[in-house]
Amino acid sequence: VIWSQDEKSSVIYGMPMAVAKAGLSDEILALEEIGARLVEGVS
Repeated sequence: VIWSQDEKSSVIYGMPMAVAKAGLSDEILALEEIGARLVEGVS
C-alpha cells in the first residue's frame, strides 16, 4: 500500500507529487488523515 500526502497539507510537495504523478499512490491523504488511516489499516 502506498499513500501520498496531498498538496494542500504539504510544506514541500515535490516527493509526494512525483509519486502521485507516476500513478503509484493507492490513496492521497491530508497529513492529519495519515495516522488514522494507518491505524485503520492495521486493525
